[in-house]
Amino acid sequence: MKFKTKYLTFIGMILIIVSCEDFLDHNVTRSLTDDNIGDVIAKKPTALAPFLESAYRRFGGDGLYARNLFYCLNEQAHEFDLDWTGTLGWNEFAQNNMTSTNEMLPGFFTNFYTVINNCNLVITLANKVDQSAMSASDIKLINDYKGQALFIRAHCHFDLLRLFGEKGPRFGGAYPANKDDRGIPLILGLASADDPATLYPARSTVEECYTAILADLNEALTLIGDNQIPANTTVRTPGSLDLVYTKDSGWAQKPAVIALLGKVYLYMNDFANAKTKFDQILADTRFALDKPVNFTDYIQHNDNSCESIFQFQYYYDAVRQARGQNNPLQQLALINTNVQNAWLNTFLQPPQTFQRYGCGTPNQDPRIYETSLYDHTWDKWSTATTPPVWKIIDVNAPTFRCYVRKVIDFYNYSGPHLSHKNVDMIRLADVYLMYAEVQLQLGNVASATEYVNKVRRRAWAEADYNVPGTMGEDFATVTMAVIQEERFKELFFEPHRWFDLCRWGILEQELAKYPSTRAGIVKYDDIDYYCPIPIAQLNVNPALEQSDGY
Repeated sequence: MKFKTKYLTFIGMILIIVSCEDFLDHNVTRSLTDDNIGDVIAKKPTALAPFLESAYRRFGGDGLYARNLFYCLNEQAHEFDLDWTGTLGWNEFAQNNMTSTNEMLPGFFTNFYTVINNCNLVITLANKVDQSAMSASDIKLINDYKGQALFIRAHCHFDLLRLFGEKGPRFGGAYPANKDDRGIPLILGLASADDPATLYPARSTVEECYTAILADLNEALTLIGDNQIPANTTVRTPGSLDLVYTKDSGWAQKPAVIALLGKVYLYMNDFANAKTKFDQILADTRFALDKPVNFTDYIQHNDNSCESIFQFQYYYDAVRQARGQNNPLQQLALINTNVQNAWLNTFLQPPQTFQRYGCGTPNQDPRIYETSLYDHTWDKWSTATTPPVWKIIDVNAPTFRCYVRKVIDFYNYSGPHLSHKNVDMIRLADVYLMYAEVQLQLGNVASATEYVNKVRRRAWAEADYNVPGTMGEDFATVTMAVIQEERFKELFFEPHRWFDLCRWGILEQELAKYPSTRAGIVKYDDIDYYCPIPIAQLNVNPALEQSDGY
């Protein structure tokens, strides 16, 4: 039987057979049989790379973190407001009034499971290889590919669980109170038409989901490489584009697995194990907090800086410079900034966000300038030979709009709305703040305070982040509320806030700070802690149950 016929991934519940675009028509699957596929991969291990790249590209594609999911998560956390109210699905996120017919949810569901299917193919192919006659270098490469596939599969299941798993006050609060409640369908292998039970999987419990996620990550640790991409110290100049790029140079390596393990344990409220994993990251001398950013800087943090643990990689490709799932760019600048050709309809929530940063007061947090174009904007965009020219704007003017800055690539002088700037999924400051939270929960208040202060000292541009600050930025002691607010300021417009609010159980209090948007009144209900299963999935999978309250 032809390989592509036997291993077509039938997933009835999400109405997809994984597309030829992703892997079925790739050279390695043509004219192959189940008997010889292992030999083919053994002779050319790099044949697995395109399948893995497909997983990364869709995981970081416009259906998920390059646009739609990233946008909706930040909209739901009310980090911005928008003029456009013509898309019902976006309005539901803005008002926290989700329905099972929301037009955005099916895309999140199917895109995550498509990534998982790609990972399952890589894992299946890697498992078919007889390594006994292979060179040590080829064995290492095969294992690295499999380890990365396990990492991505775990990450996608984790994200799906955080989106759709039942949790919150309705289920007794934080994990493990909800361990026996509905999680998500776990797809841990290629489905087969010969096994109908694999076509319509039911939802596993939350505990079963965490068990599977931890198992994937722990196995990944034994396989994945430790060739973390060296810190990018390039000093870019006007006209420089991200042209020189090795496609797999920014793929996940061992530190990403360790950091994600720590994060998963934190979500499980297993603080001792979380601390153990975060300790490993803190001891890794390849990582450090990057330089602070001033609003007059030409750039922000370099892509793949010393702070980056795992980023989605975007780069300039003259052939693929259009919007689309497999193009190496993100569309966050298109939607959320005021660069050339951007939509100009999404902006930070005034005045709440500015008040939280202390804007206009002696205690103004300098991170407002890394987050946004607060009291300045560009007057002339960069060219091939000149940097942008800045101008100051009046924040009290009736027409004042403040746009996101984090996702702008100021070097992209030809099409900045289609940005090449990487998206951080795990960076060291995030780990520092999670570590502070873990230490606080374990009763180590002094350590918790110090790691919060390290992040603040960087923001205040201290020469050494590891000694007491000199500008009054240090806290004498921190509380959980302080750490929560520090994560808001440091990680603003990164894909963490909504998930943080839900795991802390403070959704109602946070939403009360943003009572309305241009889409309408913001509503709170305890089912806001989890999204409904899309109705389209319920209609095709008889084993799939809707979440409580929907």
